Amino acid sequence: MKRAPSIVLAAALGVCGSAQDVRALTLIPTFPAALTAAEKAALERLVCKDTHHVPAEGIEAWSYDRATANASADVLCRSHEAIAGKPVRYFARCERKEKSWSCQSGDIEVLVSVGTRELAVRWLGGIDRTWGVKVIEKLVADGWFRKELDAGESPQCDVGPGSAPEWVDVKCAGWAITVSSWCPQEACPRIVSAHWGTY
Repeated sequence: MKRAPSIVLAAALGVCGSAQDVRALTLIPTFPAALTAAEKAALERLVCKDTHHVPAEGIEAWSYDRATANASADVLCRSHEAIAGKPVRYFARCERKEKSWSCQSGDIEVLVSVGTRELAVRWLGGIDRTWGVKVIEKLVADGWFRKELDAGESPQCDVGPGSAPEWVDVKCAGWAITVSSWCPQEACPRIVSAHWGTY
């Protein structure tokens, strides 16, 4: 996927309102950050409306230090197209520093069916989506993420390039798993390593 250029927004002064806690796992403590209505509207316009002509599905903001005005926000847009009947949503991460927002080039999120559940899978770094779906389906079939799925949860999964050309990194439900498309003695994808709570 061709990535869009970075987006820059000059944000207005002031912090009020509320925001949901960031859902991503992290080893560094985070704190909810509040956005003004003007900030939310501007982030929605620049990330979702101007690019894909849809409103935002949600904006989550947080900070790593309550003593500063610096903050981060994940902006998720509503579906703008479908792949195999599944909604495709664009997302981007934005950073506020010295009263100004800058947004990284984003990517897409697709809902992947795994039995009766759906996982929100984000493709990072140009990973082939067909291969990414196969990786997620294989991990679920092998019992990964079973606890969360059986509990009715639908964890968000990130699928991105690994440190070798044939490797793919999967981060999902607290797990960091590396799988390989090179499988000389077993069916692909092959698990190279798996760690819990490492990202």
